[in-house]
Amino acid sequence: MRYFFILLLLLLMIALVLYLQIRPYRDQLDEKHAKYFGNADRLFGPLLRLTGGWAKPYKIGPNTEVDLGPAILMAILALLALLSLVR
Repeated sequence: MRYFFILLLLLLMIALVLYLQIRPYRDQLDEKHAKYFGNADRLFGPLLRLTGGWAKPYKIGPNTEVDLGPAILMAILALLALLSLVR
């Protein structure tokens, strides 16, 4: 059961990376992939909005900021995977 949980967390991390890469191009997706993206958006959208509410973007240059919400969510998923290995 523990290994299933770790595998699930790792798959969620991969899905989050794919979601973040595809998000700017969501309007250009075909019907089949738009459906998959919609499912991922229902899962990750609220989580990213939740972390974005208290994690302000980090300024890295003039007119350039990095959204830390995805990084925080990825760190939480990685921490959960590591903690489940320790038990």
